[in-house]
Amino acid sequence: MTRMRRTAIAPLWLAASMTAAASAQDVTPGRLVMLRQMSDPQLSRDGSLAVYTVYSMADSISGGEESHLWIKATRTAEPPKLLAAASEGDERARFSPVSNDIAFLSDRPHGGGAPEGSTQVYVASPEAGDARRVTAAPKGVQRFVWSPDGRSIAYVTADSVPAPSRYPHSDAMVAGRYTQNELWVADVATGSATRLTDRQFDVREIAFSPDASELAAIIAPTPLSPDREMRLVVLTRSTGRIARTLDDHIRGVTRVLKWSPDGKWITYFQDTPDRRGFWLAAAPAAGGAPVPVLRDFPGTVMQADWSREPNHLKLVLLEGLKSHIADVDIRTSRFTDIADVNTSQSSWGFSSNGSAVLYMSETPASTADLWFAEGGRGARLTKLNPEVGTWRLGTVTTVRWRNHRDGRELDGVLILPVGYLPGRRYPAIVHMHPGDLPWWPGWIGSWYAWGQLLATHGYVVFLPNYRGVNGYGWQGRATLDDWGGAAMDDMLDGVDMLVAKGIADPDRLGIGGWSNGGFMTEWTIGHTTRFRAAVAEAAHADWFAMYSAPGGAWTDIKALYGADPFTDRAPYDAHSPIMFVRNVTTPTLLLHGQNDGAVPVTQSWEYYQGLRSRGVETELVVFPNAGHGLSRPAHRTEVQARMLEWFDAHLKK
Repeated sequence: MTRMRRTAIAPLWLAASMTAAASAQDVTPGRLVMLRQMSDPQLSRDGSLAVYTVYSMADSISGGEESHLWIKATRTAEPPKLLAAASEGDERARFSPVSNDIAFLSDRPHGGGAPEGSTQVYVASPEAGDARRVTAAPKGVQRFVWSPDGRSIAYVTADSVPAPSRYPHSDAMVAGRYTQNELWVADVATGSATRLTDRQFDVREIAFSPDASELAAIIAPTPLSPDREMRLVVLTRSTGRIARTLDDHIRGVTRVLKWSPDGKWITYFQDTPDRRGFWLAAAPAAGGAPVPVLRDFPGTVMQADWSREPNHLKLVLLEGLKSHIADVDIRTSRFTDIADVNTSQSSWGFSSNGSAVLYMSETPASTADLWFAEGGRGARLTKLNPEVGTWRLGTVTTVRWRNHRDGRELDGVLILPVGYLPGRRYPAIVHMHPGDLPWWPGWIGSWYAWGQLLATHGYVVFLPNYRGVNGYGWQGRATLDDWGGAAMDDMLDGVDMLVAKGIADPDRLGIGGWSNGGFMTEWTIGHTTRFRAAVAEAAHADWFAMYSAPGGAWTDIKALYGADPFTDRAPYDAHSPIMFVRNVTTPTLLLHGQNDGAVPVTQSWEYYQGLRSRGVETELVVFPNAGHGLSRPAHRTEVQARMLEWFDAHLKK
């Protein structure tokens, strides 16, 4: 991990967009970008302390993103404080299982013994001013776990031994040549490390057994292997060899690989038999048939940890527009609610010591903060961005409707503009969600979640949860391959509902979104002329080209369409917006990072050229040295400013 320390000064026009003609209470692109973000809260073994990562921008809009570790007592009123040994670039902290010592990842200057700029594991006590480096991995550490006795740390790092080459001095990239991720174990006291695996397979995720004699691991043949080739195995700690394979239907997501305290079970995400959805499963650690947990639950398990009570789990559950934490018996699937959680997009976080729970929650009028629940009572521990309380915000509510073709009941979020007057029609923006993460009625204000910014500027904002998203059961998510079909109908029926209620002006409709939200934007304007303006950011346009893109972007696509496009190209073209660009008349703004590894920038270039060839008003903005997430604050601010400018120009004439 390389941490950006400083970026170029923002352009004068960009800085002006933050302040010109704006009162202190207005939501602006610059103010949104400067909000601090919380991530990855962790609870100590005795429940007395919480540690979490805070991401913030370095001084101003011209600065870079920084991360620091903060610590907070859970049962007293003393304010949060920086970890005494904190340095810029620290993140992903974990408490020791036997003490309050904290291990974390950091790219701070290492002072010899480890490559500068690499990410290593450090350990510090909460009050100590210095942290001690434990690892010296030449390629840096990707992830780590404590051993149950607190004496060792297992970690995953890329193989540092280069493969033999006929051209040892060449800096050329050879397609198909990869670096395997390996498992190492380091002694916390001495830092001495032992490699357990040696290029036999690619290690994705790890968890210690309670007696530390084995490790559960999710592995794949290579780093380029698709998810369907992953396996859940148990490795012998002394040799690193596979002792037994527990399952070969693994879903490639993290946060739930955990070994139960009694050593009997291992939790993980398991693919459904049709490999289109997933559910939480518990595999017998000694081998045997895995047990689906809440198989028929009409929502999605997002995070899990074991309870102190045998066979019980504490889970973060998404159910439609709601999310909550519950205690679940894996044998009966009966659960008891512990706390309600309000979260938007990926702003969730959760940790448990087996009894109490630590979690992040927000409101429509405040960003995510840290909460602690013990004995049935929850308490708010932080107020990360108090300035939001002075902003003029739109009113967040929820709406429900049905698909007119199959009767599927749907719901979503509606943000009414500041000063909304019932009976008056407003220009409306349909904001398509990114990835498979649904919208929830929480804080909706960031560089990619434009809700409150648009509401401040007089727009109704409709955030629909169409089929294929998490939160609606595995059967609902299994419809992901029909995003370019029934999902659009889901959304358009919601728009019809808002028009029928006299809220949205049918002659002033816009649509936009990031990543898969951009894909849905491009798909929609190729199938209807209802929208007068569109903004597609980091959008997939051509699934055939995505299949062949560098970085293995094809892995999830083949699972959707059943065969590679060289065998059967028809389903790829049938679901690609580029094949319908000939129908587009909607003025479209395209935004993309130059170095996007998830959705190559050539996807937007292709769509842009298609629009130009049809004479459609369009503009493509490519952000230099930017990836899928646009990490620079200047870029994040500009995305919002350009989006708002485009909609204003086409919907407020």
